[in-house]
Amino acid sequence: MEESVLIGRVQKGNKRGEKLGFPTFNLEIKDLKIKDGVYISKSKVLGKDWSSVTFIGQPETFNDKKRRIETHILNFSKDIYNETVKLTLFRKIRGNKKFNSVEELTKQIKKDIKEANVFWNNRNKNANKKNC
Repeated sequence: MEESVLIGRVQKGNKRGEKLGFPTFNLEIKDLKIKDGVYISKSKVLGKDWSSVTFIGQPETFNDKKRRIETHILNFSKDIYNETVKLTLFRKIRGNKKFNSVEELTKQIKKDIKEANVFWNNRNKNANKKNC
């Protein structure tokens, strides 16, 4: 997948991710041409790049019909409502899926985050080798 870049202002969401233990920020981008799914991403906010995982699509587990862009920044806990974020999508992890329970969704989110951490650790190791 070619990297895709989205820029937008953080919107208030329904705090569903936070209730699950994975706080997210929400962007609203009109006419988004990116396929639904979960992506390894990077979020540039407050002048710094952060590793992240992004969901694009309708949260089918919750019977939500609104297409959303929700991003969980790894190891991050700042309030960034109304901040502008540059979101770069690097690789699609999986498609959108309706889970049978919130517990099943939570397990999958943990797997998605683990996969993103492996991606970023490998990328950082490769960058360090180039700098040696």
